[in-house]
Amino acid sequence: MEHGDVLGGLYPVCGVDAVGALGALIAIPLSLGGWLSVLVGMAGIVALSLPEEFKRVKAWLTPATGLGLLSGFCFALTALSIHYSSRQLSLPPVHAAGVVLVSMMIMQLVLMTVWLAWREPGLFRQIPQHLGWAVFIGLTSALGSIGWYTAMSLQNPALVKTLGQVEFFFTLFITWRLFKEPIRGKEWVGMGLILASVILLLRV
Repeated sequence: MEHGDVLGGLYPVCGVDAVGALGALIAIPLSLGGWLSVLVGMAGIVALSLPEEFKRVKAWLTPATGLGLLSGFCFALTALSIHYSSRQLSLPPVHAAGVVLVSMMIMQLVLMTVWLAWREPGLFRQIPQHLGWAVFIGLTSALGSIGWYTAMSLQNPALVKTLGQVEFFFTLFITWRLFKEPIRGKEWVGMGLILASVILLLRV
């Protein structure tokens, strides 16, 4: 993975802070304990994601920095939009989350189909070759999205995204178990900080 790719993946995590900041501006404030949980979780993700090379200032001055921050801001807007859209529907939270999820999936399907047909039409011919994995990934992603959207309908999105960072535990476990990759010191530190943020969150 190139340095720019690492930064591009790291900055969207800042969306957790952006959700909290934007939410505070539109009447979804976080308590002091909530902010502490978010910031500790952010520190954990940075510890997990940041290679040694990025201790140099110049390593941060790349196009990936701007694109990553923009991505994080857009993720924050999406999370808050999910929360408010669900609250506007006169439905139970699970049903409201389902309506919002299906609406977004339809929009994404249309946009991605048009984009791929324009930019990479050959990909459509490759779908049958990978149909099994595509169905598996689609189903697991759908289940995960149902959980995300329902939680964001019920609770402050910043807290939901902070708790959702436990996914890194599962990612590291899978890479250790299936791909035999060792867990390094910084990853233990990152996991410890994420665990601390979850404990703080549960006490808020």
